[in-house]
Amino acid sequence: MFTLLICLVILVISIVIWNLVLKTANSSTNTALGTKLISGLSTLEEVADNENLKYEDLKNMNLSKNDIKKILEYKKFKIYRNEEDKYFVFFTKNDYSMKEQIIFWFKVLLKSPKDVVKSYVDGYNEMVFISEKHPIYYGKENHVIPMRIYKNKDNVIDVNPNYEKYISPYYCNNIKKNTFFSENVFLKIYPSIMIFTKINLVAVPFVLIVVFLVYIIFRKKISLQTKGILELIIIMYSLNFINNMADIALSATIDRYMVRFLLPMYIADILLVGIIFKRIYFMFKEKFLKNSFWKKKQSLN
Repeated sequence: MFTLLICLVILVISIVIWNLVLKTANSSTNTALGTKLISGLSTLEEVADNENLKYEDLKNMNLSKNDIKKILEYKKFKIYRNEEDKYFVFFTKNDYSMKEQIIFWFKVLLKSPKDVVKSYVDGYNEMVFISEKHPIYYGKENHVIPMRIYKNKDNVIDVNPNYEKYISPYYCNNIKKNTFFSENVFLKIYPSIMIFTKINLVAVPFVLIVVFLVYIIFRKKISLQTKGILELIIIMYSLNFINNMADIALSATIDRYMVRFLLPMYIADILLVGIIFKRIYFMFKEKFLKNSFWKKKQSLN
């Protein structure tokens, strides 16, 4: 838990620092990660703001008197509605600062925790099983980028025109050689790798909970070595899961972002399988020795 807390604290600090950098450079914080926090609540739909609100509609929004009073005082606000027709008002005085968005996030969590949970569960599912119809352009990059070399024989990926001049010198066409796998081999094994990875990602939160419970319950009964390996497994799975949840919370559901922490997940898989096989081996060994002992004892009698 301490490791998880450190990861969350570092994430928040990094976002705050980035906002300060943008503010110092007189740049809009709309490009900062912190402004994406509300977008991560996918069950909320923006229905009005300070520029298009019809004040006669306030009566139909079931807002508190305090919210209505603030709407009349604040120059900037946004009104959101969830799937159950509950309304939430986001107020800002500092151009949608991280602090204001965190306050709004907790407001939604306290008023309707279902929205936070459903948004993040749906986001995780969307990130793992991302489809061609994903709203973010090139959201399915784990398929597009690796396949490009083998299918189109080039490494040209559509990017923002502003960045074209920086990457165009690295474009290659008619790629036929110098690829690690042959075309036939890659096109056959890559889909299987992706299926395994998706199943693994779905299992990570559940396996993490199980391993954590096993560690808590049996930590006084297991060896120091096994205890250390379990701690490492928990850290590796946590790194993977927190990274993905951070992207989802910030509305960055692009599957390419998961690649950054796939290696810790695979390392945790190998360690966990090693512990399981070691346990099975000792169980069979103990049973074999026990049976051998009784057979030897009976023969002596």
